[in-house]
Order: sequence, then C-alpha cells, then structure tokens
Amino acid sequence: MTLVAGTIIFTRADQSFFMVKDEQPIANFYTVKAHKHEEDTPLGSLLSGMKN
Repeated sequence: MTLVAGTIIFTRADQSFFMVKDEQPIANFYTVKAHKHEEDTPLGSLLSGMKN
C-alpha cells in the first residue's frame, strides 16, 4: 500500500504551526492511501482526504 503524507504549515507572529494528527505517544503527519486518490496530485489527495 502506498501512502501520501504531508502537513500544512502556517505562521503567526513569528511562530510556525504544523497540522498533524494528535496520536499517542507522538503526533504523526496526516496520510491518505494513494490508490483512493489516483487522479489527484499529492497535495490534492491530502486536501481531499482532510475534507472527509
């Protein structure tokens, strides 16, 4: 199985924040299964997965 992983970074007042899944014991980057998003770019597949 192939996964696409990524994060969204935003900066506010000189501090950067990363969108991750809050899992124990450590946070993980958001992932989607590539075969479910064959027609999308990597960024598009992440955005589609996050929408759901």
